[in-house]
Amino acid sequence: SLNRARPFGSTEHRHRGPRGCLCMLLRAPTSAQRALATMAETKPLLRGVVFDMDGTLTVPNLDFGEMYRRAGVPRGEDILATRWRADETACRVVEEMEAEGRRTLALMPGAAELAAWLEAHGVQSALVTRNSDATVAHFHKSLWRSAPLSPAISRDAAWPSKPDPAALLHIGELWRGGSMGGG
Repeated sequence: SLNRARPFGSTEHRHRGPRGCLCMLLRAPTSAQRALATMAETKPLLRGVVFDMDGTLTVPNLDFGEMYRRAGVPRGEDILATRWRADETACRVVEEMEAEGRRTLALMPGAAELAAWLEAHGVQSALVTRNSDATVAHFHKSLWRSAPLSPAISRDAAWPSKPDPAALLHIGELWRGGSMGGG
């Protein structure tokens, strides 16, 4: 039959031959078309998502330039570095400004819909943030309507702050040994 299925990406050209019979030329798909066909047939497995808060799940609402200025920390240095955590003024400024920020904390557009989709598809979600435990608790209580992000690792946790990968590695280990299965 002329209507049978043909390989994805193949092309055909039909014409009438010298005696009026229908002739069909079937061209093989290109390598790019074969690659697209393979990708369409192979669905990647999304096993988990690790979120950040500021600018990812929540609208950025802290003036970091002002935070550094008030804390007396040079702009090129990490305000959460061990050296500055020992500085009472720097710690007080960070805590005060973050507490002010909690009052205006808002979800990024689309964050709730993404969370609902992930939850509906059984994709685990976690959080690694440089925010405090108090801000993470406020976020879960006041803004987040989906299952809590777990684990939710803040700057108050035992793990070094981002960009150190220790918290991400910890989450990966938890997920490999947890409900996500091995591998």
